Amino acid sequence: MLRNNTLALQGFWIVAALMFAISCSNREATAGTKILSAKAFSEEMKSNPGILIDVRTPEETASGMIEGAINIDFNSPDFAQNISQLDKSKTIYVYCKSGGRSGDAVNQLGKLGYQAVGLEGGIMAWNAAGFALANAAQSPSGEGMSVAQFMEQVKSDKIVLVDFNAVWCKPCKLMWPEIEKLSKTYSGKLQVMTVDVDKNPELSNYFKIQGIPMIQFYKAGNKVDESMGLLKFDQLEAILKKHL
Repeated sequence: MLRNNTLALQGFWIVAALMFAISCSNREATAGTKILSAKAFSEEMKSNPGILIDVRTPEETASGMIEGAINIDFNSPDFAQNISQLDKSKTIYVYCKSGGRSGDAVNQLGKLGYQAVGLEGGIMAWNAAGFALANAAQSPSGEGMSVAQFMEQVKSDKIVLVDFNAVWCKPCKLMWPEIEKLSKTYSGKLQVMTVDVDKNPELSNYFKIQGIPMIQFYKAGNKVDESMGLLKFDQLEAILKKHL
């Protein structure tokens, strides 16, 4: 029975790791397509102008788009039909939040015979590289946390675990029960703080977050550790124990 449970647990984390790979990271490009870093993506668009597509949801684009982009929502039921109507004589440039959806879109475009280029790391990498966004909507007063407010909140006599996440991030949702378990196990020694990267762009830019889930550990207000990607309880615990 124990062996079966162990195998089942191992199977769960293999599936979870695969979900992380396909949900919040880039895909391997198919023939006629490529994935470029933010700097290379920007340079390529200047040297070889084409059609720039933002495949995020309309709600996500309210935080700003790369100048000249048009929005074709990857999650829309009409997405395949919409991209099939694009001009095949032009290179199609594609981006999303962190590279997952745009990677899928680039592969779909490649299979349709397009020359397509994806932005590695998505808007998060674009912002981290210092490139600007256009048409950014102003956040309502009081929405989002400033860096100063964040630094005040991580000052504690406990170790503070900061979980950077987003509502659309499947690996983030998979890891949350592991974080909750850690919090309960180390009650009185650990404080957990969650930060939605979409609602806190100032923090995302300040820490140059290029992928989620991202966790940071703080001790006496100082960052002592960080890790990006899906972690199990024992991995989280190992990091925490180093700083207790």
